[in-house]
Amino acid sequence: MEIFVTHSWINDKPDDNALKLVAVLRENGYNAVCDVILTQHETASNFNKMMAKGLQANKVIVVLSEKYKEKADSYKGGVGDEYQYILEDIKKETQKYILVTFENDRDKVTPEFLRGREILSLDKSEIISNDLLYKINGISSCAFPED
Repeated sequence: MEIFVTHSWINDKPDDNALKLVAVLRENGYNAVCDVILTQHETASNFNKMMAKGLQANKVIVVLSEKYKEKADSYKGGVGDEYQYILEDIKKETQKYILVTFENDRDKVTPEFLRGREILSLDKSEIISNDLLYKINGISSCAFPED
């Protein structure tokens, strides 16, 4: 299973929390990638091609931040393009996208058209939560008897 972690760069640098998330997922045996990993394998990366390929992964983890919200809501740059795609695809692929944040105030990081969707809060010190693992692996967090 391939996991693509998408995020917004902050002050012309990758989001450290997103990079740590990718690293921890890889340490735990998941095939997790992000734009930084993909661009390190090519000398002249085509961002749109890379983004399109990444969004075809089995699971896409969207790391929400204030910068992501700003770019998504204004449809700016790669985040803006990606956001438009996600808004359409999330309607069909209801188990594919996992929205996460490392911030306490979800209103500050949630783009307008993703409001009302479940967003997992991740801890910067622990990074991977049981809820995230359940979502990645498609496992219910609560077991119920069959009908």
